[in-house]
Formats: sequence, C-alpha cells, structure tokens
Amino acid sequence: MCLTTSISLLDLQNNSLDENVVKLFSVAVDEERNLVYVAGIMTSNVAILDGATEEWVGIIQTGITERGIKYIYFDSAAQYLYIFESEHAALRRVNVTTGEIIGPVALDGGFGNLAFVDEIRTRLYLTTKNGLTTFDGNTLAELFAVQGLGEKAGSMVYDEVTDALYLLASQNKTAR
Repeated sequence: MCLTTSISLLDLQNNSLDENVVKLFSVAVDEERNLVYVAGIMTSNVAILDGATEEWVGIIQTGITERGIKYIYFDSAAQYLYIFESEHAALRRVNVTTGEIIGPVALDGGFGNLAFVDEIRTRLYLTTKNGLTTFDGNTLAELFAVQGLGEKAGSMVYDEVTDALYLLASQNKTAR
C-alpha cells in the first residue's frame, strides 16, 4: 500500500479545516482484514482506510471530544484499537466490531509513542514515566510496570523465541 495523496480527516468527518492542521499523525494496521486506522493530529475520531483499494471506508468513534494528538495501536486478534491521548495522558480501547469503548484510563504521565500489542495475551505494553507499563487489553487494568524503563526509551522489539521485549534506553544507550 502506498498513500499517494494527503487526506483531510476533518473533511472526511464533515468538519471545517482549521489552521495549522497536520492531517495524518498516527496509523495502526489490522493485518487480518487489511485495514489501516488513521488518526489526524487535530481530529477526535479515527478514520479507516481499506488497504487493498486505498479508499476511505469509515470512521471509528473514540469517545474523545477534543481534538488533539493521539497515538494508536491495533490488536488484529481481538479487534481492539488502543488510543493514547497525549494531552490528557489517558488510554482508551475501542472494540471496532461492537463499538464498545473502555476508558479513559488516566496514566501518571508519559508520552505513549512506544508500545507493543500482545495479540496472544491481549495485552498492551506502553512506555510511560512510570516505566514499561502492561495493561490488560480487555479492561485496561494496569497489570504491572517495570520501573526504570519507559521514559526516554528508544526502540522496542519483541523476540518470539524468548518471549521477551527489548527496549533501548536512550539516555545511556543500553538494551534492557
């Protein structure tokens, strides 16, 4: 898939185009259904792009009422769209099949751009100021946090063989 044009998510949602709007900000992919979920930097909901036809096919209601920066992540097995609102440091989960919304769950700070979706355990691992925090994907209950990992972390990689997550600690450039 290759996006060849810039799309205004505000226009797609029948909202007027505001000044200084960066149109596309965060994307998440449903690999099972070949759908791409797209969050605009100043839109409250998430648009759905068909990966095969590159046609816009719908909008996911997020429960968010204000426009702002959202990081999105997708669980293809559970059909869950996870949304981290950076302005309010809050996490939401939308079941894209039923429309059910869980959250917002307030986080104690964090930036939310590094995450790993565990489709086998239905968990979301999210970097926050408290460390690498693990959430139950069904309820968004915090399961545990690993202190010292998260804030100012670099890349995150999952190793299926060892069932381990590796994070690059950007401050001291070590893997943990």
